[in-house]
Amino acid sequence: MKKNVLFVVAGLLLMTSCSHNMDFSQPEPQPQEPDKQETIKANVEKIFGVNFDPNQDWCTTQNGKVTITIDNPELKDVEKVQILTVSPFGNSDANGALSLNEKKAAYGQSVTLYYDAPKMYNRLYAACVMKNGEYYIKGFNVGEQNVVFTSNIAGARTRGTAGDFDLDELVKKLPQEPVLGGSEKSFNNSRNWSGWENDLLYSLSADDEAAMCLTIPDYTDDYRTDLYDALFNNYLKNKVDNIGKIKNSPYYMSNNNYPFTTDGDPIILAPVYKNDGIYHEIENCDIYYYYFKQEDIKNLSEEEQVLYLKSLPKYKAVELYTSIVDPYEMINNQIKRETAFALIYWGDGVPTSDTKGQYYFPEGYNIGFMLRSIDTPEKREKDGPIRDGEVYCDGRLNTDINKHGHFNTSGLQPTDPRMAWFWANGRKYLCCESGSDKDFNDIVFEVLGGIMVPPPPTIDQNKYTFCFEDTPIGDYDLNDVVIRAYRQDATHVVWQVVACGAYDELYIHNINGDVINSDTEVHHLFGKSGKVFINTESADPAKQLPIVEETVEVDEDFSFLKSDYQPYIMDKTNGAETHLSIKAQDPHAIMVPYEFRYPLEKICIKDAYTYFTLWAQGLSITDDENGFKWYTFPVEGKVSAVIPTLEITY
Repeated sequence: MKKNVLFVVAGLLLMTSCSHNMDFSQPEPQPQEPDKQETIKANVEKIFGVNFDPNQDWCTTQNGKVTITIDNPELKDVEKVQILTVSPFGNSDANGALSLNEKKAAYGQSVTLYYDAPKMYNRLYAACVMKNGEYYIKGFNVGEQNVVFTSNIAGARTRGTAGDFDLDELVKKLPQEPVLGGSEKSFNNSRNWSGWENDLLYSLSADDEAAMCLTIPDYTDDYRTDLYDALFNNYLKNKVDNIGKIKNSPYYMSNNNYPFTTDGDPIILAPVYKNDGIYHEIENCDIYYYYFKQEDIKNLSEEEQVLYLKSLPKYKAVELYTSIVDPYEMINNQIKRETAFALIYWGDGVPTSDTKGQYYFPEGYNIGFMLRSIDTPEKREKDGPIRDGEVYCDGRLNTDINKHGHFNTSGLQPTDPRMAWFWANGRKYLCCESGSDKDFNDIVFEVLGGIMVPPPPTIDQNKYTFCFEDTPIGDYDLNDVVIRAYRQDATHVVWQVVACGAYDELYIHNINGDVINSDTEVHHLFGKSGKVFINTESADPAKQLPIVEETVEVDEDFSFLKSDYQPYIMDKTNGAETHLSIKAQDPHAIMVPYEFRYPLEKICIKDAYTYFTLWAQGLSITDDENGFKWYTFPVEGKVSAVIPTLEITY
């Protein structure tokens, strides 16, 4: 039943929490003599200086189960399913997606997963993971018990198709020999900014431009919800500074933000979202594109590459002002995909008056994008052309505009991008920052066609940590025994004994491993006798003893909220048992979420985490978000070390 006993260096404490659920039994408070209860209460008030809310729930975890059905033929290469805390798309930072449980799966199956999740999440994500590491997700509310991956996720993505329609059939509806209507200087050129002296912008002829708007199928309601979840609820939230996430994205600076190449088929641009707020700059924007081959710039210096890209012809792709009125209305603050615009290959070099375009791009070209905004005449007369400018996905081309007029107020650095790539459920999106904030979701386009291979996201397991006081009259440093655990998959849990800040003879119950069990004293696990502190006296990683780790086989309906599986401490020195704290008790044993660093020896939890007392007084996340997430604000010098964990292979 038990296997894989390992000894590893003490690691980064990624932890999650515990709460009570009516489906699982909780241990009853142990009866205590009235005098002892009063002594404990007096000690708590003395140490914390406040009276705790008598209804304070010391646990912050919920549990559930969900059945995932896979009936989409596109997912025939599915390898496993997972339950995730957040969308894995674009979340490469420390607050990225964590797995709550996983199980092997195959196309056509229905798989049930049990999970524990922090209460801060009202919505979780079911994920189908392909053999190549690609992810498909669907969001679901906590409490929902069924998630179905249907054929409407993304559609077939074979050569010559783009999701749910055929590219060949689409471009047959367009003018078959489009011609250019003329050119004009860019704003960069007109302002005599260095390197832009030859920068020209080209438009289609009036007749061709009027006929370029294609009607395409809108998203299903399910997919629209999934996209909104992945993009706006997780990655590029509205009115939030998102430039850090973008710079951590695997696509940022991928060949300087050129992460996809042409494959011989058409490239289609479909507007799917705009967010004007009280501004209307988006309605005055056009999107342009340019193209080149990597071989054209690979031997150039950085400065020479930038000059080369500045000199390339820029071609208008979508005139947003006309695209949001009849025949197409681009709804404000709502995902909607109804029209598309084909990019045209005009050959290489500078086009001439007799140049004819084609919709089939040769293979191997990178395509770059630029958004051009032009203020209304009324605003120009009032404020000057402060919103006239061209912003690029390639941040190296933004060094002048990011410091100019209205664009300067964003606070973006000179070489920061103004567009960001996003990949979700087999589709690629271009997200634009046209104005003065940094949320990068003013306009969103789906880019159909071409080749873009997303790097598989790195998903760690969600960790749970149990922190104990070994005596009823404690100092509340909550490090007398520290245990970490995570669910490796549906039938295996990994337990780690991390620290022991007590001299008493202590035993851990309910883990029932070959090494970590109720017969083995905690100090002995570390090769020590009693009367010694282990990993609680210093934040110096070099002074940490190896932690003890063991993988234990469990039933599929295992939950950390189930009393039979919750570890508790037996102190044979004083005969006391310490179970997880419940309502009406003091916080003598708690579970802690996030990257928790437990307090050092003799440092009270309230001093190591200054928001702890607020939370203990009954604050909820709606009252004070910092109080609810007290465990994310450690006081340096008063908490344990953050030590990289050695990679473990099971």
